[in-house]
Amino acid sequence: MGRIKPKFIKNVARYLVANYFDLLKDIWDKAEEIKQLTGNAELAGEFRFNSYKRVVDRLTNIRSKKVRNKVAGAIIRLMHQILILERVTLEELRAKYYLRLPETTETSESKEISA
Repeated sequence: MGRIKPKFIKNVARYLVANYFDLLKDIWDKAEEIKQLTGNAELAGEFRFNSYKRVVDRLTNIRSKKVRNKVAGAIIRLMHQILILERVTLEELRAKYYLRLPETTETSESKEISA
């Protein structure tokens, strides 16, 4: 059994994976390259964790080091479930957590046409 994390940590991790998957996937791939070149899985895991910590620090307003580290760990776990175990699909995450921009352009164009 895994450790139980608070729901807000999981939600932040899911949101970041859904919206910034390409960035997180690039970091994952670089860590895999490090693992292949050096043969050291621990070094690759450390690189991945430190990179995800920096991503969480820059993309969120989380100031607590402890919470930031927990979110980075949750991202690693979620990426592992998506890429290796295939328990979760990216489409499922994006359906619920993908950032939707407000549709202001359509309403302003329709007002101009009707006027």
